[in-house]
Amino acid sequence: MKSLHHKCEDVKLKIYHVCIRDMEDILWCSVCADQKPLYWYDGKLVCLELRENMDKQVIHVANICIGECKTYSQIMKIDGVKNIPVTYVPVIKACGLYESIIQKALECVSRETDMKGKTEKKHG
Repeated sequence: MKSLHHKCEDVKLKIYHVCIRDMEDILWCSVCADQKPLYWYDGKLVCLELRENMDKQVIHVANICIGECKTYSQIMKIDGVKNIPVTYVPVIKACGLYESIIQKALECVSRETDMKGKTEKKHG
């Protein structure tokens, strides 16, 4: 089945912080901060913290964490630790708006990585 992509309205996107992290850190943070689902896009695992204000057609992304994840899986397992049981986090293949947000964040990281290799940046 052929998928159709159609942009309906222009929305302003503001990304405030992009961070490259290890996949294990993203999974652990997702559980601790109750940020679910995670998104998978082009070999990357992504956690988004966003706020929508559609009255003003603005999406604010407070934090976006990106990590390498070559293979897509619908569920990621996080091993339990003391007093915390094994947990499973759902993962969705990014599309539409989420795909656009992730592409923009990857552009920010690519454009602003400095000579020291720092990949954590604040954006306004």
